[in-house]
Amino acid sequence: MKSTARRAGASIGFAALFVAVFVATSPVSAQGPWKVLFDGKNLDNFNVAAGGRRGAPPPADDAPLGWHVQDGVVIGGEQKPGERSGALATKDKYYDFEIEMDFWLGEIPNVKCSEELGPKQENLSDAACVGNSGVSYRSGYQLNIGRREGGEYVGLVIHREDPKAIRGNILWLSHGDKAFTTLRKKQDWNTLRIAVKGDKHEAWMNGTKIVDVTDKSTLPGEAAWREPQPVTIQMPYTPGVSAKFRNIRIRTL
Repeated sequence: MKSTARRAGASIGFAALFVAVFVATSPVSAQGPWKVLFDGKNLDNFNVAAGGRRGAPPPADDAPLGWHVQDGVVIGGEQKPGERSGALATKDKYYDFEIEMDFWLGEIPNVKCSEELGPKQENLSDAACVGNSGVSYRSGYQLNIGRREGGEYVGLVIHREDPKAIRGNILWLSHGDKAFTTLRKKQDWNTLRIAVKGDKHEAWMNGTKIVDVTDKSTLPGEAAWREPQPVTIQMPYTPGVSAKFRNIRIRTL
């Protein structure tokens, strides 16, 4: 009876030790605290590069931002002449991180994408032409939100020459929501979460995982991809279309 009790006690002790070791080494314990990047009031945590409208001279580096904060939302794609229209880039650099945000992707009403972009696109299922934005990180990776080269996919894409690449160097690592054609709420808010750790890239939209990719960058031309870089939000390029973002926060992993 005592032997059984000792064995039970030893098992409990080992289990407790295992739990303690697991908790101490679990990736969760290595996560940093959440940092609010956009509080609905200002863009103090971001830089905006120069860049202007097509056909117009680029504005000065100290020109007003093309991103506008209104009613707790940051809006891109409605910049006025002379304003900067570059990407919204975090002042801090990140390598392993998790970021969350809500986005609203605009559309051009009554204009088919096939008419606006031409017939040779990756996905042209919408009656209205969807705008174009995305979240880029490590210089070379982008979680696309309605990017022109891919119709309306919310998925992971890079520029790398590959037999599977579109137009030579537009390589989809994941077509994202291609299998979830009704997941993105149109003309409404959607929640996006991206987690990147080492060579692992994951993304969720509205609670559903749409990206689960392992990509090991080794090419000499991709050296910057293997270093911490700002996380950026792309200004929509399609004339007449805006993208809205809110509740942006980030933490290191």
